[in-house]
Amino acid sequence: MSLIPYKFALKALENKKVFLINQITWAKTNPTPRQERRKLIQSIDIGIIIANIESNKSLVSALATSLLKKIITPSQDIRLHRTDFDNGYCARVLDAYITSHFFKDYFPKYANKESTFLTLATREEIKWIKQDGKNLKIRDPKLKEAFLNILDQIETHK
Repeated sequence: MSLIPYKFALKALENKKVFLINQITWAKTNPTPRQERRKLIQSIDIGIIIANIESNKSLVSALATSLLKKIITPSQDIRLHRTDFDNGYCARVLDAYITSHFFKDYFPKYANKESTFLTLATREEIKWIKQDGKNLKIRDPKLKEAFLNILDQIETHK
């Protein structure tokens, strides 16, 4: 994937006082999909996000911002993307200073015109957990489910 995670991490290191503590290497064969709806496989969810990237740039950027926060603060629950949530963080600031600039510099085709966290789907006071996330204003239910599944899988390590 053109070393995208490394380019993103380097840009974050240049712009802010962050430290790269661990490098996680993912090695996963591509399993055959299971038919159980409640046990989606990560590769399916990522495929759904990528297939819809043109019309849902904010979700891709929100995922990148959340993953960056997880790298910076591994103990942070990245589904709590607002400071008004208990133990939440300000994803909008991280996006404004790092993620949006990264996309504009390296992937302008997929960059948002404004902060990701100003779009209707991401600015809402809704936690990105499966139960609450059902109320997110994302039109495509499969896309909404994929977005929430990816965040849930990261947090629950499944």
